[in-house]
Amino acid sequence: MKLRFDRIPLGLGVILFVLLVSIPFVDMVFRFLTGGSIPGLYGYIPLVLLTLTAIAAVITSKRKEHLSMGLEFHGRIPIVRELTEAVRGFMEVIITVLFLVGSISFIYVAVGAEEMGGFLPMRFYTWFLPPAFLLVLFYWFKRFEYRSTWVVGGVAVGIGIFLALPAITNLLYAAEVPLGDGYFVLEDFWYQLVPGVAPFLVVILIVSVFLGTPIFIALGGTAVLLFAKDWMGPEIIALEGISMLRDTSVPAIALFTLAGYLLSESKAGKRLVLVFKSLFGWVPGGMVLAAVLVSAFFTTFTGASGVTILALGGLLHIILQRSGRLTPEASLGVITSSSNIGLLFPPSLAIILYASISQIPVNQLFAAGVGPGLVFIAAMAGYGVVYSIKHKVPIDSFKWRRALQAIRLSLWELALPVVIIALYFSGLATLVETSAAAVVYVFIVEVLIRKEIEWKLLVKTAERSLSIIGGVLIILMVARGLSSYIVDAGIPQMLTSWVTGAVKSPLVFLLLLNLALLIVGCFMDLFSAIFVVVPLILPLGAEFGIAPIHLGMIFLANLGLGFITPPVGLNLFLASYRFEQRLSHVYKSVMPFFIIQLGVVLLITYVPWFSLALVSG
Repeated sequence: MKLRFDRIPLGLGVILFVLLVSIPFVDMVFRFLTGGSIPGLYGYIPLVLLTLTAIAAVITSKRKEHLSMGLEFHGRIPIVRELTEAVRGFMEVIITVLFLVGSISFIYVAVGAEEMGGFLPMRFYTWFLPPAFLLVLFYWFKRFEYRSTWVVGGVAVGIGIFLALPAITNLLYAAEVPLGDGYFVLEDFWYQLVPGVAPFLVVILIVSVFLGTPIFIALGGTAVLLFAKDWMGPEIIALEGISMLRDTSVPAIALFTLAGYLLSESKAGKRLVLVFKSLFGWVPGGMVLAAVLVSAFFTTFTGASGVTILALGGLLHIILQRSGRLTPEASLGVITSSSNIGLLFPPSLAIILYASISQIPVNQLFAAGVGPGLVFIAAMAGYGVVYSIKHKVPIDSFKWRRALQAIRLSLWELALPVVIIALYFSGLATLVETSAAAVVYVFIVEVLIRKEIEWKLLVKTAERSLSIIGGVLIILMVARGLSSYIVDAGIPQMLTSWVTGAVKSPLVFLLLLNLALLIVGCFMDLFSAIFVVVPLILPLGAEFGIAPIHLGMIFLANLGLGFITPPVGLNLFLASYRFEQRLSHVYKSVMPFFIIQLGVVLLITYVPWFSLALVSG
């Protein structure tokens, strides 16, 4: 059989996934049996995660699934389409070249030749970054449709190399290459030109985001260009990014995502729907509550509310119309607006990341999210009750035998949250170990016991997970650089000074914060927003006396609501795609639920008790 080289990243990704699951799981089991950890084993986790991030980013690029917010208004006008592709390609290529050169310079300047990562040199792991960025660059060119864009891309390569001159200089010095007078003339020209041009490039980059430039290019590129304005090289992305991946909570993002995708590929969704239908079908609006609970369950584990819409939307749409007697419009609204509620429940990936940035213990944020999450569920269930009574929807009688049968069939899936809570909140396992145990548990149940996922499908599931993980982790990696610039430039302090000077009332501040976060939620993916916005609002919250945990819940609730905020909430586009409906129809369907959830957000904002009631200490 002829080897397909484009499948090599997938093969490496699967191997790295296995390692990322095995290391914490084996260490946890060893500790249970002996009372002590395996010396040095845990140190390999961030190294595996680093290589996994590089490989997964390549897979995401190959599948054209990097998170973006292109408005696609140019689709039917060839000349506009060509111009749009040229602008987008120009910035993608420039920034990727900067990442590429910066990562090579980082390896030789910041990573010592004698520095070890376990039994291998540290440079072995970091050397996965340059080939990854080179392959990403290759896939940018591969997707270009017009010859003009190829020309623009070629020019962009040259500009990118010129902009990366500080990194090239550092690299040449590290290699002890003698530099002539001509090189120093070029360097002086760079210092005279780039600091003045960089802000204009940042503006073009921001504009290109609306043309489809991936979010990670926009965030990382903005950081690199702003640092260039201060005469610093692009090594900052690799430096800050690797520091981010060393965070003890971040590997759990990849592992919980894998567990969620394994669940979504099995028939677990159908079984859980039957459970909640049998338990709540006798209550007015019970099927709405069932749909909300199932959506929240899957979003909690996949970390992406859009995945829930795509994976379970069709099934829930049919059930809500048949059993719940909802109109197609109401059913569409329930599914689209329920998918973001799971972001507030443990082990939500959004909460894990927020804890990492804010330095709040993740177990406290997990506890804090339960109250607001239950309020959202209650509000959506309330809609179901009102709808059911108003439209005289017939309800089924409760049958113990049917409920027990449904619970028996879904017992393995229903036990998963119990296993996670028992392991983590009891202190028996760390968050990463708990996430690894979740993957092993789901694998045993869905692959070995139920045999609902064949081995061939398992590889495809891993590829889909890698694509999402690559998109998320590369954003986290490059956005750390932008966060670093924001902090170094003193922007949080300046913003705090300005806001406190203009706004005196905490109540007014909270209202303005809600409005600002709602807008951010429309235009930014959740993970990027956490990195960019959280460092800005934490000092503001402290200045107005808002508890950091309460501020976290306000932030996550608003960002979740932003996903369904017309006209550009991300989940609105996904629902339009999944259900083949015009956006105008999706807007109309979601609007009642947007108003309901907006009321919940305001309630959570002005009544801290919901966020703090279950938080100990």
